[in-house]
Amino acid sequence: MKNRRTAVGFTLIELLVVITIIAVLAAMLFPVFANVRRSAEKAKCASNMRQIGMALLGYVQENADTFPGPVWCGTQAGYKLGDKSLAGYLAPHLNMPAPDSTTRLSPLFLCPGWVRIKQPSPSNKNPGPVYLRNNRVRLPDGRIIDPCSHPDDANPTPKLHAVVANISASAVFMQDVDELVGGGNIYQRMNWTPDSVPPYPAHGDIRNFLYYDGHVEAVSLRKEALNNP
Repeated sequence: MKNRRTAVGFTLIELLVVITIIAVLAAMLFPVFANVRRSAEKAKCASNMRQIGMALLGYVQENADTFPGPVWCGTQAGYKLGDKSLAGYLAPHLNMPAPDSTTRLSPLFLCPGWVRIKQPSPSNKNPGPVYLRNNRVRLPDGRIIDPCSHPDDANPTPKLHAVVANISASAVFMQDVDELVGGGNIYQRMNWTPDSVPPYPAHGDIRNFLYYDGHVEAVSLRKEALNNP
């Protein structure tokens, strides 16, 4: 009997040791899994942006070398006829139905990191701004223009692609958006509701940027801050 109790006690101790080891390993691996997931989301977001960039250039080619517009700066995945959304203008170039009275969701305009953070309802066809379109492009002569024009402009007129073609490699078309963009409180400056964008960058220490020539770059927050003192 004494030996049996000793054996049972030793078995329980072994079990506790195994449980402790599993807990330690799990604590070590969870951050690794999170980083892997974040990297996959970043890559998918960049791929989506590249396809949007190709669709943008396709639109320009089919519309007398003119950018789509007028377009809101808050780029959402939902679109319908007359809403002046980028997703609506580019729908035919992304294998999506042309805009009509029905609100549709364009999947390429949904960043997976944004979805993870915001967790929009599957039934919500217009869950909020996912990307931020740049409406201030500086030309070599110093002028600042909005190539797509904004719906609130007095005379919204989309510009010719040739206007920004010579600086397209360095001119940002759109980027990931979160509350910290541009020094913080982006939702206030854009007249969005406080919970409309993620409170922090969806991809950790980087944001994805789509440029006017169609290429995509992952820019670190530190580099972004240095470029925008």
